[in-house]
Amino acid sequence: MFKNNNYKNFLSGIFGVTIIAFTIIIALAIYIFYEILITSREKEIKLTLQSYTLQLNNHKDKYNNRVRRIATIAGSFYELAKSNSADFKNVEKELLNVIRKTTMQQNKITGIGIWFEPYKFDKSKYFYGPYTYWKNDSIIFTWDYSNSDYNYFGWHWYQNALPTSWNRKEVRPKDTYWSDLFLDIGSTKEKMITIASPIYDNSNEIVGVATLDIGTQKLMSFISEMKITNNSFSFLIQNKSKKIISFTKDPSQILNDYYTIPYLKNLDFQNSKDETKSETIKIDGKSYIIYYSNSLGDMLYGIVIPKDEIIKPLWKYFYWMIAVVILISSIIFVVFKFSIDKIYNLIEKNKQLSSYFYNIIDNAPDSIIILDSDGNFNYVNDSFCGLYEYSKDEAKTLSFEKISSEFYPEHLSIEYLSQTLQGGELDFDWVGKTKSGVEFPALIRMRLLESEGQKQVLSVITDMTEIVEVENELKQLNQELEERVEDRTVMLQLANENLEVEVFERKKVEENLIKTNEELLILNQTIANDSKKLYKLNQELSRSEQLLREANFTKDKFFSIIAHDLRNPLHAIKFNIDFLNRDFTRMEQNYLSELLKNTANATNHLHELLENLLLWSSSQSKKISFNPQNLALYPIISEIVNLYQQNLTKKKIEPVISLALETDIYGDENMIKTILRNLFSNSVKFTPNNGKITFKFSQSYDESVISITDTGVGMDQNQINELLNNNTSRSSLGTSNEKGTGLGILLCLEFIEYHNGRLEIESQKGIGSEFKIFIPNTINKQKV
Repeated sequence: MFKNNNYKNFLSGIFGVTIIAFTIIIALAIYIFYEILITSREKEIKLTLQSYTLQLNNHKDKYNNRVRRIATIAGSFYELAKSNSADFKNVEKELLNVIRKTTMQQNKITGIGIWFEPYKFDKSKYFYGPYTYWKNDSIIFTWDYSNSDYNYFGWHWYQNALPTSWNRKEVRPKDTYWSDLFLDIGSTKEKMITIASPIYDNSNEIVGVATLDIGTQKLMSFISEMKITNNSFSFLIQNKSKKIISFTKDPSQILNDYYTIPYLKNLDFQNSKDETKSETIKIDGKSYIIYYSNSLGDMLYGIVIPKDEIIKPLWKYFYWMIAVVILISSIIFVVFKFSIDKIYNLIEKNKQLSSYFYNIIDNAPDSIIILDSDGNFNYVNDSFCGLYEYSKDEAKTLSFEKISSEFYPEHLSIEYLSQTLQGGELDFDWVGKTKSGVEFPALIRMRLLESEGQKQVLSVITDMTEIVEVENELKQLNQELEERVEDRTVMLQLANENLEVEVFERKKVEENLIKTNEELLILNQTIANDSKKLYKLNQELSRSEQLLREANFTKDKFFSIIAHDLRNPLHAIKFNIDFLNRDFTRMEQNYLSELLKNTANATNHLHELLENLLLWSSSQSKKISFNPQNLALYPIISEIVNLYQQNLTKKKIEPVISLALETDIYGDENMIKTILRNLFSNSVKFTPNNGKITFKFSQSYDESVISITDTGVGMDQNQINELLNNNTSRSSLGTSNEKGTGLGILLCLEFIEYHNGRLEIESQKGIGSEFKIFIPNTINKQKV
């Protein structure tokens, strides 16, 4: 043992070495902290650039959506003009009003035009291209471009969207096309980009092109707001034309080739896609860093920042760190200088800490034994006494073989003790035995304790009874699930393997429990986490069983529909064809006409059933695609009404479409059409002669509502509840004995659920029904 002076001299030496080491560490820490600040600043700038790029992407998507909407509206007006030739002037007037109104609503757009193919919209005019544009904060409408002098068919933006060689009866590969940057020689005299979208009629034949012009002045006003430091400036380059669209440092460079600017000509257009790149450049002898990204697709966006403005904001953090380091160093110096005697007293208190350590072991959840080199028990903790039913005094007379099952021979425990005394670390499974003779499975970890030439062995014993019981229950549960669901076998095996890996990891964590109190706490937390994972596993198994029941129910429902609803129209068609084949020459004309009419009705019913069945099957198997977008609602409803025009005429039912032509809704086009078609078909089916069916539309901040109201036979509350139960398929005869497929309402409910919407039905017997479809204005596609 050191004497007091020796301790003080030793601590003084430690103090000197510590000061030197601390100085080195502080210098290294300052350097690392500076590098971290630089890296963090660069990451911050790149994230800001990504945010700006995302804003530009959003603007680009908005422009594409707007020109698509204009093309859809133009197609609808084309169909109206074609079908209502006597009222052509009113249709033309409404079209021009829509163009004016749309231009007024889009103040960030330079102009909007609709350019029809020769003699398409107006049979008397070869050129027909109304155009509206902003000038001096007002809207100007003009026909100046509808002539052979301008000849819009030959302009690059028209040919880009619709080449002369393209067959107008074929659909274009894309629905929007961006032109090269150009100088408008017409009314605006502005540098601009034209976005064009083909206009289609109801037969998908191209009848013209809708355009939306974006001027660089308006785009510049948006990009100029994107600054990171006071003297930073941004640029926007079109990849295809290599033209500068925006350059906030010198707007006169707009429309020039980007490589005319020395520090831009080395930009990497190919490899910068979907990532932010940076390069150090020189401008007028001053260092700058240029950051750029090609994630806009056809455009490359970047920001140039003076290098000193990037580093300058970091110095305040660096100064603060130096101040903190000086303060901490001063405190450490004072503490070491005047506390050597106190440190000596702390060393003397080591014995008290040893007693505290034993107190921690006594409160450990596992049984702990300290054995001498002969295998005698020197110490046991309280958990051992509780598990083995011996007192601490009784434990002093025990040996390892006395607390073990008779299944293990005496020499085996002696061998394990010997291996540990030689420096080994042993983990092994064992069967323990309590004082009353109860045996239990256990996990034993043996470690060597060596101090001042004395060897002892530390043994930690974990009662594995609960874990073994859980494993046995899992095995039994696996066996039962394998008998019912063969395809879950692999998942359960993987779960068991994961559980074994987790138990192994838990053992590795427990090995460190003997070292510190923190490791004991970590072990308890690990055991708690394992229990939670077992609980989650049981929940997953329950959900799998529920999915199996739903799959079986879907299969039974599928076969039921095929067996009942598919067989009846097939039998009717077969019967009529056999009858015609046998007695065709002897039939009267009226009877023959009636028989063919019945066959046609059965065929139409069969076609409707098969189409609904295919859609429902795709929905159930989750193979149906879901692509929500902004849709023009009026043309969709008009198309559905025209589809059932024959039935409406036959029953003298009046369809009323009470919504504006420019009404739009956000959803999947095919699903929305299927929902409206089935509900409208249902209303036609149950509305008597001389009835009325009305479409209405309303919209709030959160959702849009489409309602279909009929003057049909109506329903009571029980019938409404049956319809809204999406596990039920039922079909009833209409007012003229029309047959339904039984799948229509199921498809409606399925597709409305895809949109996170809902269906509400209000009805009274003998008065009629109203079907309300609620669709959110924003749909989370990933959640669906």
